[in-house]
Amino acid sequence: DRDRDTLYGNERIGDETTRYALKWVESHASKKSFLFLHYYDPHDDYIPPEPFYSNFPNNPYAGEVAFVDDCLGQFFQRLKERDIYEDALIVVVGDHGEMLGEHGEDEHTYFIYESAIKVPLLIKPPGQRNPVRVSKVAGLIDVLPTVCDLLDIETPAPSQGIDLLASRQESAPRFLYSESLTPTQMQANSLMSVTGDRWKYIQTTRPELYDLKNDPAERINLAERQPQRSRIMQDHLHQILEHSVRSEDDSRHIPLTEQAKKRLESLGYIAGAVSEDFHFDQSKPDPKDRIGIYVQMQAAAKLEFKNEQEAAKKIYIGLVREYPEHYHLYSRIASISVEQKKFDEAISFYNEAIKHDPMLFQAYNAIGYIHLPQGRVREAVQCLTKSLEIKPDQFRLLNDLAWIKATSRDKSLHDPEQAMRLANELLKITGDENPNSLDTFAAACAATGEYEKAAETVERALKLALKRGERKLIRGLQNKLELYKNHKPYLE
Repeated sequence: DRDRDTLYGNERIGDETTRYALKWVESHASKKSFLFLHYYDPHDDYIPPEPFYSNFPNNPYAGEVAFVDDCLGQFFQRLKERDIYEDALIVVVGDHGEMLGEHGEDEHTYFIYESAIKVPLLIKPPGQRNPVRVSKVAGLIDVLPTVCDLLDIETPAPSQGIDLLASRQESAPRFLYSESLTPTQMQANSLMSVTGDRWKYIQTTRPELYDLKNDPAERINLAERQPQRSRIMQDHLHQILEHSVRSEDDSRHIPLTEQAKKRLESLGYIAGAVSEDFHFDQSKPDPKDRIGIYVQMQAAAKLEFKNEQEAAKKIYIGLVREYPEHYHLYSRIASISVEQKKFDEAISFYNEAIKHDPMLFQAYNAIGYIHLPQGRVREAVQCLTKSLEIKPDQFRLLNDLAWIKATSRDKSLHDPEQAMRLANELLKITGDENPNSLDTFAAACAATGEYEKAAETVERALKLALKRGERKLIRGLQNKLELYKNHKPYLE
């Protein structure tokens, strides 16, 4: 593979992606199939291959876009050569743009101006030759219902989008929602916008109103000059927020590895904890006033990803000295200190963060897991217990604390009754399909003298571990099963 070692890690270059796609097409040309083809090239750092680098000497980003356009051209040409193109349903779409310095932002994720959120969307229906431009405002939420209609299948619910091809004649005005919660990392208000065919309103500390027809670059804020139109647009925004933006069963949160977190941080997606508070506090800073802080934080995150921790730490320390209200930066500094194995320094920074926010459970977690591998189990338990009091649904903490309480030889830590309570809470979250959770529950059962239940639980855990091929866990479970059958608890 011809890959490129970029700022964000190993990236497959566009023409290699095309080569794999063409190979896939050759093996699927005679059957119905679906292909998701993703090009990553137009991301910082912008280094298009020749001749695109030379063709765009002053705009390498445009060179990257032109390169991807050329790659798509090659792909479509092969589809035509294989007589697939005419019958194919093809959707070409971007996920975001780049600010390229506009409004002070270099890339994306912070602001929700058009340069970042307006993307190309082209749909080629099967067998259709007459191009149609949808003049009304459209969004990515419309891709699903449009594709479903073209394929004559029912759009799955819930869907907030519309079929763009069927709605061309509709005259009712439409408004689309965009958001950025990234500024809340800087203790600023979030950004929420509603966009119609001409007007765009952004709700924040100092609201913004733009006439996209006459001011597509969004340079002239008309909010104060046109207060009535601002209020109308604000009402549309409130209606959208009330009916469709958030749901109670939102399940977007997934666990991430430390490497994945760092990669997303370097991309600017999760440079810190965001707040999902949709009520505006006019005393909070406006995101426009905090973009400089964000740019520096993003630069530090990129340095971290490149293993230049000391340089990143200097930026974070400088920021927290200049802006002491950004106490969450202490946690960023502390995490670097942990990587540098400066554990006492890390604890002091986490404690500094806790001084500013006593409910910062992540800091208690971090301190606890610094203490634990160094044998300071009592200190670890104290911190992890405090974290669990703040946020009781942390299954890792429930597991680890239940395990310590059930298996510790230290009488001050050994507490079978508490271990059983924690293990029961653990199983409420993980269910009976996690062998590690079952292992912990079995240890708690044995600690309270319920050896038959412990053995039965370990046998269930063993079946799951065998299915998954977790050899180390299997050996440990087998040893514990023998103990429990002999009415002996497991002690570390």
